[in-house]
Amino acid sequence: MLSRRTLYRESLFQSFRLQALLTLLQLPGAVMCLSNAVCHAQGVAVAGPIVAENCLVSARETIDVPALERGALATTLATPGMLVQEGQLLATLDDVEARLTLQLSEQELRVAEQKLKATRAVEIAEAGVAEAEQLLNQAGRDAEAARLVAEDDSALRLAEKLEQLASSDLELARSRRAVSRNSYSEQEWLKLQNQHEQAMIRVQSGGRERTLAALRQESKQAEVEQQRSRLQQLKMQWESSRETVEAERLELQSLQISVELAKTRLQKRKLAAPFPGMIVEQSKFVGEWLEPGQAVYRLMRLDRLTVEGFVSPEAAAGLTAGQPVLFERGAGKAEPVRGNLVFISPAIDALNKAVRVRAEVKGGPALRPGEVVKMRKVLTDEQKASSLSPPGSENGTPQQ
Repeated sequence: MLSRRTLYRESLFQSFRLQALLTLLQLPGAVMCLSNAVCHAQGVAVAGPIVAENCLVSARETIDVPALERGALATTLATPGMLVQEGQLLATLDDVEARLTLQLSEQELRVAEQKLKATRAVEIAEAGVAEAEQLLNQAGRDAEAARLVAEDDSALRLAEKLEQLASSDLELARSRRAVSRNSYSEQEWLKLQNQHEQAMIRVQSGGRERTLAALRQESKQAEVEQQRSRLQQLKMQWESSRETVEAERLELQSLQISVELAKTRLQKRKLAAPFPGMIVEQSKFVGEWLEPGQAVYRLMRLDRLTVEGFVSPEAAAGLTAGQPVLFERGAGKAEPVRGNLVFISPAIDALNKAVRVRAEVKGGPALRPGEVVKMRKVLTDEQKASSLSPPGSENGTPQQ
């Protein structure tokens, strides 16, 4: 709760303010001071001196919306005076051929995908290589076994030893029979002869076995070489199948790019607004033929306007980018419109000895592109305070 002393001081202060305003009304310039005082109390921007005359209002962006592909204009969805949003569809070109091209590209892509998915050439080749490697290893083992058998002459040497022994026994028996016919019976003599003949047969058989073992070794070695050659062929087929699959994969990627390209070309047959604004002109109509780059609409951006003018070098020295300014269309017209400086030229124009400045203001019915306005500075807080005193006053106290 406020104390009675505080309430009393507030009422005195309000009475003093009212008396000061009534006194100001009796002095020259009092009306301007009162207006500025009200604006200052309400937080409204107070107009300062004019810094630039004949400032031109223009749209921040005005572009022609062109056709991006060649073809006949099929539909128009906007008319002059229509407000459009960014990305809104404005017109379309005939797209029958573009749609068919896209369908064909998508069909080719599906075929390539199925072909790549169904191919088993690499897997088959890999299995063949693995099998050939196993067969080569087995053939190598068989060849090594055949070599060991071929090099083993123990059986032949044993047969030769037995033949030598049987031959010695037979010669001994022959020599003894020559001395005494009764030293060996006929049966013993036939047995020794039979043993010698068997030993000779074993030697001949051992020789043939060594020859056959050598031939088997050569055959097994030939099988090794054959399996090695087969393995090499299968490896080449494997590499070939891998290259084929890689080529099919690259073809698939190429078809994917073709599909995207077809989609892009189909999309380019649609004209959309690149930014929000108003359609101010239509230069082509349904049925007309268009070449790439030919304009169909002219679009003007109205949410932000640009105001350009020239100020004296002295006035430019007191301006900074981002500083608020006010724009007036002339005496007796609408309230000033507030904007902000965005550019102050660092150079002085050689023709008019002035400095070019540019400001931006929010679009709306207050200002229109092509209009000529005046630019005023917005008073600072100190300038607002000083404006409350009428001309001829000192330290804010009116002279009587």
